[in-house]
Formats: sequence, C-alpha cells, structure tokens
Amino acid sequence: HENALADPAAWAARTRAAVRPGSYDVVLTNPPFGARILVRDARILRRYRLGRVWSRDRRTSAWTPGAAPHPKGVPPQILFLERCLELLRDGGRMGIVLPDGLLGNPRDGWVRRFLLDRAEILAVVDVPGEAFQPWTNVKTSVLLLRKGRPRGPARAIFMGIADACGQDRRGKHVEADDLPSRLPYKHHSGGH
Repeated sequence: HENALADPAAWAARTRAAVRPGSYDVVLTNPPFGARILVRDARILRRYRLGRVWSRDRRTSAWTPGAAPHPKGVPPQILFLERCLELLRDGGRMGIVLPDGLLGNPRDGWVRRFLLDRAEILAVVDVPGEAFQPWTNVKTSVLLLRKGRPRGPARAIFMGIADACGQDRRGKHVEADDLPSRLPYKHHSGGH
C-alpha cells in the first residue's frame, strides 16, 4: 500500500525492508496507464530520468534527457519502466504490459532509447484488444526484457501476435486462446 513511484525513503519501514532496489530476479507488472492519469508531482518526476523533458539532436538523432522535470507530466507506465529496472538485479528479467503506442510512436523514441541503453529486449507480444475488456479497450503489448547490455552478438527479438485471449469484448470466456503460455526463452548458465 505504497506509492510505487515515490521515493522509497517515504515508504513504510516494512516496505523498505522488503522491496530493495537491485535485488529482484524477475519483475512482472501491469502498471496503470493512460494519458488522463499523468504523473505531475515534480518531486516524483525529478527522481526519474524518464520524468524529464528529453530532446533529440536533429543532426545525430540522439536523445538526451534534460535536468528539469517534465512540466506537463509523464504517463505512469513510462516511470514504471524505470522503477522496475531499478528493482532488477543485473541480468534480471521483466515482463510489463504497455500500451502499443509507447513501443511504436516516433515521438516516444526517447523511451525506447532509454530501454535499449539499459536492457536487452527479449520479446514483444501483441495482445488482442479484448484482453482487458470490459474495463478498457486500450491496445496493449507485453514487453519482455533482461536488464543489462547484451553480451556478445545481438540476438533476434521474439515478436508475436496473439489473435485470441480466451475472452470476448464483453469479458465473457471463449475457447479461443493463442496467448503463448511459454515463450521461447533459453536459460543461460550464470543465473541469467
């Protein structure tokens, strides 16, 4: 019962003892998201590189974070990406549900740059629009990544599309379900 995006120093002692940055092997999350629920608290935004205004160099196309918190606020799912990476140990894995636009809109390139500088993308699975019905019709994908820069040559990223998710647009159960229950992930020695 804490604000997961707040400074951990503000959390209850019990939470601080249980939730330690850099100690998790796996983080799985479906954070709140949406343009109508922006995080505007400057104290929270200052804590995150993704809570700042980023600029893109027209000549090199490189993205750079500014020093000031974003004046209009940032969607919470963006800050959750950074928080979850903070929680993972190096080599730890994350699965996170995100709105599709974050993974494909050109204006969100700064978020993808941030991720690619800190993690190896393992898979992106496009989720059917019915997955979160009847509560929301936001089109989502599941992003799977491993914290840390890839060692060795770049690997192929698993890209998948699930056409059915076991329910219809009203949230009623249907037999069709092609969400993978197991992704093609190989366990590597060394705890990764």
